[in-house]
Amino acid sequence: MKLLRESPVEFLESIKKPPEKVYITEIHCGIDTIAIAGTSEGLLRTGLNIPLPYFIEKISSEWDSEIRIDDGPFTEIAESLKSYYEGSTDPIKATVQPVRQTPFTLEVHRIITRIPFGGVLTYGDIAKLTGRPGAARAVGTACGKNQVLLVVPCHRVVASQGLGGFGAGGLEVKKKLLEHEHVII
Repeated sequence: MKLLRESPVEFLESIKKPPEKVYITEIHCGIDTIAIAGTSEGLLRTGLNIPLPYFIEKISSEWDSEIRIDDGPFTEIAESLKSYYEGSTDPIKATVQPVRQTPFTLEVHRIITRIPFGGVLTYGDIAKLTGRPGAARAVGTACGKNQVLLVVPCHRVVASQGLGGFGAGGLEVKKKLLEHEHVII
């Protein structure tokens, strides 16, 4: 499978602690609702079909940040996500502000963002692309640390014999997203 030449996602340097101020909003995309948290610099986290009060409470309990409900910083990503749900095969473009991510995890996430709509790679394929061909399990762990579902499309990473795992909502969500992209595993 041919990867996109470059990642449509810009990754800022991973920060060691949560930011002082976090903006939160939700967008409605077809049958799904996506909660988004970020700063004026980039996305911190997304949540699929998580009630906004629960998403806010989760962010508040994990981080000692000021929370502001404001969709202003998310206009472009909201449009990109809505287009995805309407069937656009264009890559989702965004800027991500990782929190407490290792260099290996960020390398895996950069590779994942280059998997085009309707494509899949195995954990082993990605391990080879990182230069660590025996690190398929570590790739799985890195996928599990993805905080920006859909922007880093970890649903496009599968096991060599089936779907593999999917921490962000379970295998039913992974199947639904792959079906949306016309992928049959």
